[in-house]
Amino acid sequence: MSASRDNNEDKMLLRLIAIEEAKIRAAADAPRLAADKIEAVKNRLFAEKDAILAEFDRESALQLQKKSGRGKVWAAVGVAAMLVLGAGVVTLWRGGQGVEAQIVTMQGSAKRGNEALTVGMKLQPGETIATNAKSSAVTHWGGVVWTMQGQNAKMVVGKVGKIDGRPAIELENQAGLVFVVAEKGKAEISLRTPTVVMAVRGTSFSVSVTTEGTVLKVLEGTVEAAAAEKPGAPVRVEAKQKLAVMRGKSELRATALDDGEVAQLMRLSKIVALSRERAAEKDAGRTAALAKEIETLTNEMYAAAETQTANGAPQMTLADIRKKYGKVSKVNLKTGASYVGYFVLKGAQMEIVTPRGVIRVPTAQLKDVQDLN
Repeated sequence: MSASRDNNEDKMLLRLIAIEEAKIRAAADAPRLAADKIEAVKNRLFAEKDAILAEFDRESALQLQKKSGRGKVWAAVGVAAMLVLGAGVVTLWRGGQGVEAQIVTMQGSAKRGNEALTVGMKLQPGETIATNAKSSAVTHWGGVVWTMQGQNAKMVVGKVGKIDGRPAIELENQAGLVFVVAEKGKAEISLRTPTVVMAVRGTSFSVSVTTEGTVLKVLEGTVEAAAAEKPGAPVRVEAKQKLAVMRGKSELRATALDDGEVAQLMRLSKIVALSRERAAEKDAGRTAALAKEIETLTNEMYAAAETQTANGAPQMTLADIRKKYGKVSKVNLKTGASYVGYFVLKGAQMEIVTPRGVIRVPTAQLKDVQDLN
């Protein structure tokens, strides 16, 4: 084994250790953990490194892969080995234990590899799901985890199995947005992007990937995140917080979501909730009504263009907006979202100039306007 690969593997294990240690420390029922026990488990992991990596290679569709030519190596680290720190032992992943992954709703079009994606299709480890423009797909994983991919998104399915009897899911989000809802205490989730590794136990959050990096936004619960490129201590991202992990950056700091971002996450959460209801519904009429409601919300999501700044113009303060346009209002939408700024109706669409940029939403979604002058 080359020194370069050996170093990469050590870094991979360090990331895994940091995330799992933080996750177990955060568990409500976790006992007080003695430092010597933690250190003993870390030492044992490194002593058994070859066996653990062999487990990755044998079972994971997101295993270490060598690329010819430039010798590029990438790794996706999941919850393939979970630290049970109190007992000082390592429990390896047990895959293939009947955890079903199935598409439950779709808008627009998407592909599984080269095959058109359809409702009811079951997903397997190693498959890539890619959505097209103005398209989305909702998947259930073992009935306790739900994911929604937004438009132009690309996600790779890793291992799907069980750890300690709970569904365990490993995913890699390579592009676009994925929104995740996980029932608390009922699943283990590891989600990776090119710049961040996340460990999750019961929460709802979104992960958006661009060429610049990854933005994690948490609606409910907590997500432990660590940089993938420059390993370090994981950061705990709480409800209504976000974390931006840009390429080449090692400093991680969670900040508060603004009202518009919370509204976006709530809309995504509503779409997933309706998709869950539709998947369980037997009445044809109700199923059709749910499908229409999901379609409407999804279209609104794409029409909203949450943070588009007009013509690349610099963002303004509320004082700047009031001075330029003469008034400031609070615009309340039927979706529950609210925006403060200057608004103008433009037929079927309205624009709201806010300190975050220009928000565009369908006029039909306007509930009321409050004058703040």
